[in-house]
Amino acid sequence: MKSKLPKGIAQRGKHFWISYNVNGQRVRESAGLSLSLAREALIKRKAEAAEGKYFPHRKNNSITFRAITDKFWEMHGQHLRSGVWRYMLTELAEDFGHMPAVKISKLDIETITIKSAKGPQYQRQTAI
Repeated sequence: MKSKLPKGIAQRGKHFWISYNVNGQRVRESAGLSLSLAREALIKRKAEAAEGKYFPHRKNNSITFRAITDKFWEMHGQHLRSGVWRYMLTELAEDFGHMPAVKISKLDIETITIKSAKGPQYQRQTAI
């Protein structure tokens, strides 16, 4: 029977993996072949995350929402039949266009959803 590993450490084959959260995102990475090294790495990464010093090595970490919508429109959007996509992308780009895509949170999306729901309501009038 295998011994129970500490929370945040898993073993796959001979390698140990650590798992932790940074800014609400789960991060997993290899920590080597020994349990003691994995424990040290996990403590170090959690401390870096708590201090705000954790910088993952990702490409396009600063790409803006507007750049993503422009690329989508260029590749796919212009071929869509519905005109609603252009309207939605324009409206969303006004709110999120300047923000890096990785910085958009659930709270931002909920705020925009509530704002658009409270927007101008059009009522149909029936002709008699």
